[in-house]
Amino acid sequence: MIDPHARFNGKYVSDRDLRIEGEAQGEIECQGTLIISPQARVRSAIKAHNVIINGDYEGDVDCGGRFEVGATGRVKGAVKTQVLVVKEGAHWEGSVTMTREAALMGIPTFTLFAGKMPAVDTWLENQGMLARLTEPTQLAGLAPRASQPRTPPALGERAAGEGPVPTLASRSSDEIGKLAQSFEEMARRIRQQIQELEAISASGHEISTIGPDGLAGVLRRITDRAAELLQVDVCLVMLRNEQMGCWVVEAASGEWNEKLDQTVMLWEEFPICVQAFESRQPAFGENVLQDGRPEVLRRNLIGQSMLSIPLLFQGSPFGVLVLLQERVAAQEDWQACLRLAKGFADEAAIAIANARLYEALSQKEKGLESRLRELEHLAETLAHDLKAPGERMESLASLLLKEYGGALDERATKWLRLIEANGRDLTDRVHTILEVARLGAPREAVEAVDPALVLNEVLKAWAGELERRQVRVQLDPHFPMVACHRAYLRQVFDNLISNAVNFSGDRPDPIIRITAERTGDRVQFSVTDNGVGIPPQQRERVFEAFVRLSPSSTKGSGIGLAIVKRLVELYGGKVWIESNELAGCTVRFTLPVLGDLSRRQASAMIETVQTEL
Repeated sequence: MIDPHARFNGKYVSDRDLRIEGEAQGEIECQGTLIISPQARVRSAIKAHNVIINGDYEGDVDCGGRFEVGATGRVKGAVKTQVLVVKEGAHWEGSVTMTREAALMGIPTFTLFAGKMPAVDTWLENQGMLARLTEPTQLAGLAPRASQPRTPPALGERAAGEGPVPTLASRSSDEIGKLAQSFEEMARRIRQQIQELEAISASGHEISTIGPDGLAGVLRRITDRAAELLQVDVCLVMLRNEQMGCWVVEAASGEWNEKLDQTVMLWEEFPICVQAFESRQPAFGENVLQDGRPEVLRRNLIGQSMLSIPLLFQGSPFGVLVLLQERVAAQEDWQACLRLAKGFADEAAIAIANARLYEALSQKEKGLESRLRELEHLAETLAHDLKAPGERMESLASLLLKEYGGALDERATKWLRLIEANGRDLTDRVHTILEVARLGAPREAVEAVDPALVLNEVLKAWAGELERRQVRVQLDPHFPMVACHRAYLRQVFDNLISNAVNFSGDRPDPIIRITAERTGDRVQFSVTDNGVGIPPQQRERVFEAFVRLSPSSTKGSGIGLAIVKRLVELYGGKVWIESNELAGCTVRFTLPVLGDLSRRQASAMIETVQTEL
């Protein structure tokens, strides 16, 4: 997000959604949805999948999906898009090139209609208009002002704030009469298409809502809404099952859903649907009951006439929307609702694809959770099975050394001590594996934690070792409160202090410095030492489990930093390593700050801002 106080100038590329709330100039490429907020001011060339403009924008736009101008949007420039939506109250000066059917949701406020002829001509071409307007003044009867209703007034009516529109003799046979008839027909078709587009938009919103009933609910809403909107007797959604090479009736309207839901249909039994699927174009069946083709085995399923429309996702068919009438309907009868049916099928295809992706993701998430529980159980089982042999190895070797140590030679004693050490190491490894496996398990809610108190407890536990090594510990006088689990924060500090002590080596003046600083909604902690340091090329690797850079000179299992990383990431934080002026290294990590709505905190923030200014 480019925030309200930021000013961007240059080229910005994003592989996800982007919201601009400040000022921007230059070039912007966004693979997701680009949103320009009401307070934003953008002077830039934009290339994005979807664009929503609610602020001030000037420039050219190449939009691969949906371009929307909100009620507070102000646009000046040329736009190329597939779907165009202009909300009531928007202002736009420029031209538009449509690569797909336009969905104009507010034609009365579309300022192109005030006389920007190239854009009007483009829109008329995409709407299939036969007539073309050549004079801007002729637009007065088609484009009322923003305060008027959505439906354009008919010729001869008076638009709000406009002068009287002359009534043309539409029944005369001269040139003026023919022109008036063309205008009347064009106005009628515009009104009809606006109603169809609004119906498609409303239906699309209704059927694309994914509720608790998931994909099945989306499919049922599609069939029921299609039957109601298109005035047909039965609607089916049939998807192709690639594995079996057949149709599967995923949903049917009305009472037919219980009879046909999840029914398998032979591929060749529905040649009209096959034609629509393979050609990616609507296909008609005038009297399917009389279809004499031998592959049509069951001719008395439902209805006599059929319209089959392919369902496409990213240009590839995956099923068909089937509309059926109980009566015989010729192709000309279906043509009356064909455009509306195709628009609805496009919305239905998007809704089905989204619902299938959502359901697949939900199933995958459930599968991952189940698999994770199985792995955690397996880790605990294996750890338990390995722990007992390790403990027996250690105890038996210790017993042999105690009972027969004096009778054994140096080699035998050395081997027994090696067996004892290996058994102890195996037991320690099992404990660390269990510790890592249990990290992140469901716990109680986060709590308000004072890092100063936690550090005090950790340093008390390390007091003997710190005194023996003569390590000086320096702490910040104040630590911001954080939202986490107290036990986990203690474990983080314990592991970091352990590393700092162990890697201080034989230095005569070992120092550990622990500080904290609030940065936005996070607190950044730093643990600095003047030990041997960590080479830059190893600073990512040390966060992996069981990695030890100096196994011969330092103690430990190599799992401390891996535990720190996993604990910090539980709260959406980050952990990394940097060099410092003490020649050692600094481990930094972030945790969420605890919110404070007190007057004292607000005053402190104001004082901080004034100091910075």
